[in-house]
Amino acid sequence: MQNRIYKLAVALIFCCNILCGISLPRHFKVKVVDVEENPIANAEVIVGWSWGGTWTEGPKGDSKKGVSNSKGEYTFLGLTKGTPSVSVMKDGYYRTWRGKVEADPIQVQLRKQENPAPMYAKRAKVDLPNGNGDFGYDLFIGDLVEPHGIGKNSDIIFRVTTTEKSGETAVRFTSFMGISFSNTKTMVSKRYLSL
Repeated sequence: MQNRIYKLAVALIFCCNILCGISLPRHFKVKVVDVEENPIANAEVIVGWSWGGTWTEGPKGDSKKGVSNSKGEYTFLGLTKGTPSVSVMKDGYYRTWRGKVEADPIQVQLRKQENPAPMYAKRAKVDLPNGNGDFGYDLFIGDLVEPHGIGKNSDIIFRVTTTEKSGETAVRFTSFMGISFSNTKTMVSKRYLSL
């Protein structure tokens, strides 16, 4: 009987901690390797987590930094709220991010930067036309392609699909937006919006 009461008390305390937003102790190991599974030493490891927040302020968060040892390992021990994620970086390698860390140990594979293609950042405000369809965007010119703009080549394609569902008291619109590149059929980003 006492064992049942003890288990119930522990479960209640655990639930109260989660509901009240109290930090919970976490302990896990991050193993940093290259593509051939060789350990990578001296890689910067960042363990971050977020919780709560409001619509206007966004989620709150915190992080802890460390460095992998000669075996490519970094052991995280700390108090977290929510589910942690891991980011690993080292000069000469591409930065890698792993979200929702559940496994222990978590293995993060870094790829060497070999003959990297130059990338450019461009800030653009793109006003997509009304309606459904695929809309090409020319990165060099910085505008939608004809007939919606003066662009010539579709470097990025925005796919917009909107559905309307009428109810008794209101009309609900659900939109889907996907972004792909003209040289691949892979959809790299999807965003669902309900209005």
